[in-house]
Amino acid sequence: MNIEAEGDFAVVSIDPTCEIFNLNPVKVDDLEPCPFCGNTELELGNNYSPAYYVDCPCGASMMGQTFDGSDLRKNHNQAKENAINNWNRRL
Repeated sequence: MNIEAEGDFAVVSIDPTCEIFNLNPVKVDDLEPCPFCGNTELELGNNYSPAYYVDCPCGASMMGQTFDGSDLRKNHNQAKENAINNWNRRL
């Protein structure tokens, strides 16, 4: 992580190769096709926080639960699994 001051703001940049982002890999087979259009080219994403979502190009989207706690790697993995499970269950 790199923090630089710019006026009254701090700019934080995170190296995506940082150990915390080396999480459990997601297989394409883990995500069911979109229930609206059948697309299998889905995006599992996050905003550098322990909260994940699944998006389809057709506009369908499913957010997972955010997990907080001291074990950031565990929180990310739980959040990722939760988003995948929510998408697959069509909650």
